[in-house]
Amino acid sequence: MGEIEPFVFQFSWANKKEVERINSIALKLGIPYFHAAIPKKLPGTIGALGAISKNRKKVLELVKTEGIQVVMPRSTMPALLVLSIFKKLKNIGIELVFDADGLPIQERFDQGYLTKNSIQYQILTKIERLILQKADKVLCRSQKAIDWHLSKSPQLNKEEFFVVGNGRDPNLFYFDKETRRRVRNELGLQDEILLVHSGSLGPGYALEKVFQLLSYLKSNEVAFRMLFLTRNDSILSELTPTSLNDCILSLQVPFKDIPTYLNAADFGISVRAPHPSIQGILPIKFGEYLMCGLPVIVSQGIGDLDELVQGSQSCYFLDHQQLDWQHLLGWMREAQVLDRKSISQQGEELFSLENTLLDYRKALI
Repeated sequence: MGEIEPFVFQFSWANKKEVERINSIALKLGIPYFHAAIPKKLPGTIGALGAISKNRKKVLELVKTEGIQVVMPRSTMPALLVLSIFKKLKNIGIELVFDADGLPIQERFDQGYLTKNSIQYQILTKIERLILQKADKVLCRSQKAIDWHLSKSPQLNKEEFFVVGNGRDPNLFYFDKETRRRVRNELGLQDEILLVHSGSLGPGYALEKVFQLLSYLKSNEVAFRMLFLTRNDSILSELTPTSLNDCILSLQVPFKDIPTYLNAADFGISVRAPHPSIQGILPIKFGEYLMCGLPVIVSQGIGDLDELVQGSQSCYFLDHQQLDWQHLLGWMREAQVLDRKSISQQGEELFSLENTLLDYRKALI
């Protein structure tokens, strides 16, 4: 909006080609981009700590030379870097904003990567606790995430917490009837229902529930295909039941082409394992589905979505404890005739990039 000029300093394990791709995007957007490589040969945490130690001075120098006024670490390890130079930052009047995107430590515990008695868990929770205490403002993706942090640390000031969205550009994500017809023809689809999952796959995604749904559709002789737009082909092929192989399509497509395939679909799938950590997230794919006019099958308990789209005919909230596939199939038959343009408008009203910018403006200015 002209009031905020961003600089990005990213730590990652990405290869040279990926870094060049990200830098190219940043250049087109006029965003200065700096990258620090994390050594791949070292264990994850050790490599990250080494990269942080090596780049502390570089970050501080960048803040000073570029006249940066706000420093916003996103996630725990960047928070550790900022904490290591906290006094120097405050001495030059820097405002500290912590982007608490999700509940990453709880997520790693939920998925079995951490135990609460481990040294790593203790260190990460201490870093998170300190950054929450020292931050001037904290950004979260849901009110439930704010409530989570305040329940763990009641001394924190709730007025310093803000909910910010995950928006998409409505010039990219929208429903277009002609695009739908063209892409369905390319995929060899006629009247089949096309369900789509776009994005990552892994332990946080309840893929077994998706396959249960697909098996139910097949046993009821529903003509359908399931499209996965993902880079995690190995996970998909490993977990897909052989009985469903003929129903599964998997594609890796450039980001710019994702909306065209969403247009071709009939339903979006946003199913997560029902762990406590899902309270803190706002899946960006959920907004993409709606903006492309897709009715969405979504797990209960994800962030604030239950409240945000409560009562909407375009969303079916899946109760993992009491699965009723017959009821879901009935909803699908009704949702198929909903006006895609109206769903797209609903998605834009809730998840447009403009709304997200307003959230950040309210929090940061």
